[in-house]
Amino acid sequence: MSKTDHNKVYVSPKIVFDTKKLEREYYRADIEIHGVDHSGQSYEGRVFLNNPKANQKTLKNERNNYAGSYYIFGHGGCYGDVGHCDYEPEKRLYDLRLGSDIRPQYKRIIVTDLLKKLGRKTNQFTITIVPVLFAESQKKSIPKKDIIKFDKIGIITYD
Repeated sequence: MSKTDHNKVYVSPKIVFDTKKLEREYYRADIEIHGVDHSGQSYEGRVFLNNPKANQKTLKNERNNYAGSYYIFGHGGCYGDVGHCDYEPEKRLYDLRLGSDIRPQYKRIIVTDLLKKLGRKTNQFTITIVPVLFAESQKKSIPKKDIIKFDKIGIITYD
């Protein structure tokens, strides 16, 4: 499938995290993304550490601090009456409908080696997520807005 640039890149605020103090203590590090919205378009979220200038043309390699990707199978937006797209619709007595399948998602990217490598030189990190839409999504009229929507992002280590 061909992919093309269409929407904004997300760059986190600086995260201050002194890995030099922790390097002997942690065996794994992850980027965790909570509450990822998948009600819109399908996309690949390419994740980079300390590369705020990454874009859809940036190669996915160690030189560019590529951490990994996550994938969203989007629902293409919502069409319907008010409340139709709420992921927890109000239930009435004898309402047998199942809950919605558009609850926010959780994504994790393992970044242990990359974080240790970058942590030798700095204690400040940024997380960049580059949305890459798939060819089928390009055929639709997509508004020029943020594709990437989530509640919380951060780096977590395990000891």
